[in-house]
Amino acid sequence: REKTSGAAWFDMPKTKLTPELERDWQIIQMRNALDPKRHYRKENRKQPPKYCQVGTIIEGATEFYSSRLTRKERKQTLVDEFLYDKDRRQYFRSKYLTLQSESSKGTRAWRRQQKNARK
Repeated sequence: REKTSGAAWFDMPKTKLTPELERDWQIIQMRNALDPKRHYRKENRKQPPKYCQVGTIIEGATEFYSSRLTRKERKQTLVDEFLYDKDRRQYFRSKYLTLQSESSKGTRAWRRQQKNARK
């Protein structure tokens, strides 16, 4: 029973945790920070599930013009997909810069910059 998930779940085999799967799991865990417009409920699970499968979504023939991704836009992992999306990259950059400016407040260089701005 340990090797598979059981007959109710079609005897899904136990997942071997590869670095790619672990990275994708971390992305799914941090999805609240990835998209500012969406709200996800809190994830209670700290470890990846014992039994899971990863696959590729294949679009139907009717979706050729509506929601089709070109071969150039398709990526192998979630991490690659997020890093190559221009809008998300811009959001990550702006978020990073605001966090850096907040963490530098109160330092000697920050005070010097504020003093020079007042002149």
